[in-house]
Amino acid sequence: MGHTVSGIRIYSNADSYQGLFGQTGTDACIQGIILTDARITGYANTGGIAGSNGGTLSHNRVIGAVVAATTDNNNGAICGANSGTLENNYYHDCTVAGVENATGKGCNNDDVDDNNGAMPAFLVTPGEGITIQTPMADDLGFSYDSDGDGQDENYWRKGAQLILANQFANVPEGYTSSTITVTKTANGIDITSNALNGTTLTVPTADVTVTVTLTPIPWSGTGTRDDPWVISYASQLDLLAQRVNSATGDYEDYGNRGKYYYKYKGKYFVLGADITYNHDDDANDAVYASNYTAIGCDFGNQVCFFSGHFDGRGHTVSGIRIYKGAYLASINQGLFGKSSGNIRGITLADARITGYYNTGGIVGHNERGTISDCHIAADVYIHAAQSGADYHGGIVGENGGTIDQCTSAATLTIADADNSYCYGGIAGDNYGTLRDNLAIGATVPAAADNSYGAICGMSDGGTLENNYYHACTVAGTENATSVGCNKADVTDGAEPGIILYDHSSRTDINSSILTKVGNVAVPRVAIAGRTLYQDGDWNTLCLPFDVALAGSPLEGATVMELDNREGSGTGFDATTGILTLNFVDISPSGEQVGLMTAGRPYIVKWPSSIARTISSTDDWHNFAADVAGGNTYEGKVVRLADDIEVSEMVGTSEHKFKGTFDGQGHTLTLNDLSASGEACAPFRYVEGATIANLHTTGSVIADKNNDSKFRSGLVGQSDGNTTILNSWSMSVDFPTPG
Repeated sequence: MGHTVSGIRIYSNADSYQGLFGQTGTDACIQGIILTDARITGYANTGGIAGSNGGTLSHNRVIGAVVAATTDNNNGAICGANSGTLENNYYHDCTVAGVENATGKGCNNDDVDDNNGAMPAFLVTPGEGITIQTPMADDLGFSYDSDGDGQDENYWRKGAQLILANQFANVPEGYTSSTITVTKTANGIDITSNALNGTTLTVPTADVTVTVTLTPIPWSGTGTRDDPWVISYASQLDLLAQRVNSATGDYEDYGNRGKYYYKYKGKYFVLGADITYNHDDDANDAVYASNYTAIGCDFGNQVCFFSGHFDGRGHTVSGIRIYKGAYLASINQGLFGKSSGNIRGITLADARITGYYNTGGIVGHNERGTISDCHIAADVYIHAAQSGADYHGGIVGENGGTIDQCTSAATLTIADADNSYCYGGIAGDNYGTLRDNLAIGATVPAAADNSYGAICGMSDGGTLENNYYHACTVAGTENATSVGCNKADVTDGAEPGIILYDHSSRTDINSSILTKVGNVAVPRVAIAGRTLYQDGDWNTLCLPFDVALAGSPLEGATVMELDNREGSGTGFDATTGILTLNFVDISPSGEQVGLMTAGRPYIVKWPSSIARTISSTDDWHNFAADVAGGNTYEGKVVRLADDIEVSEMVGTSEHKFKGTFDGQGHTLTLNDLSASGEACAPFRYVEGATIANLHTTGSVIADKNNDSKFRSGLVGQSDGNTTILNSWSMSVDFPTPG
């Protein structure tokens, strides 16, 4: 009872009554047989269990059999002909008379409904969140371990009524509704409409899968800078990945390189809360199930970038698990997979990210994007899946953009150090810019050809500025030194540093940071997350350590200490309600040359070299008019503080722009720039200028006359020693008027 007969072969085209049993008499009773992998061919009266039944066939199952009569008379998966009793006999995945996955072929070219005499049965596979509450019974189907894993699968007869339980009936946080969906397992065709009524499933004539579809709460906001889309739930972050990773919408066709989709360009997102992903394991392995999909992907001929603005606003994303091992499916892994956008203000914690190449904590591959003020906690592990897994970094795997003021305490592991390249605490490989970053307590393994470092594994063609590391374990050596990049230090680029560590929030750099834009030095000091600019404004400052001004990053600034000496005038007048604070100058030109003392309040400012800050189209118009009027801005800095749209050009043949323009990673959208003569670009005429950290997109219109030349997405005509740094034009069109 319940034993299996498998592998029988009967090829007897000239003989009738073929089956496991050819004919059964009135006293015969055959029950409890499981017949699998059978091939039975006869002349007529051909069946799986019996060619012709005159007795009783009960509780038999035929699975995966091929049955055929050459005369096409009296075929059946159970029996060819019947004059006896049939009850609770089922068949599944059988080919009868040439019909694959046959139904209506139980006995004598038909099914026998009475007592479930000869009926088809089908697999119903419940997905996550679904359970089948209806218990299996003889009149509903049968159970059988078809795949040999020790677990029986339930095969339900056609038309059986199954009660389903949906564990998401109470919609979980981050979702608006849950819907049960039934699809055919073989071809994915949705058959919900004719199979499902509420939570009652009528078993159709096909193997099916039952799943729950959860609808995420829509993002609030409109996606503008002033009203960004707000993401507060894991479901909403997953929705962003789903939409970015779909190869739909506008794209740029790069021929053999494939189609590039730049998603959400010019759109703004923010995190509205900390986001935590639930997980069951802490392993670093590709065999486990992932709970997260990176935002942005590369499928070879279809590449999807996140190209918008994403501000974490200091919130933390934790609990993500990415376990990838296969080639294309495992490249570009991280919170974001492929990005050309601006990402800032995110902390990643409690994460396990396993990938092939281009694997990082924040972004797998940063292509011309900017990542700033992002932080990787000490419980983040970035793991190589296999040999040849190149470009792994704490912040970014492969960097072709800018990484600025980020910290990483990530642990990187490697599968094959002899055949895997470029592992770094901040970036694996850098051909962009790493500036003002800190690796603290990071662990970086040795990699092939010494391409490893506490800051980056390799920086071939890239720029390193003021990056520091502290208490890092590199190639197995704790508190390693001389291993900033490519197993060596880079002066002012990747070197050890003494820092302060605020465990309750994050690590900050408290050492000198000097950014040089063109020939104008703009000192910046990052202290407790703040940045002090050389813009002529006063800043308040109170440090937890002493600083001697001479030779410090504050040298050259005016530094004034609160004067609370007797008779200084500092104090509160209870009669008038006036608080008076007087300060004394302690800078080298002041009354007291000396020390900034820990715990005392100071005010600090530098003389301003910032001549103009541009935040709007109107600001750009005024800037262009100022240059045209003769202000060349030579020796001065103009900064762009936001992405803006422009339709005017800066500089004329008589009055060229000669200063430094720092785009700060922002984008100028060119709104059909046009000129009646030669040279057409946002910076039409420049001389000895510096254009830095600027991105452009949009269109530059050609004129129909012969002087229509020197068109560009950045600079039209340049005289003298003009420098362009870390700037590029993205998708700039040059249409010619008809």
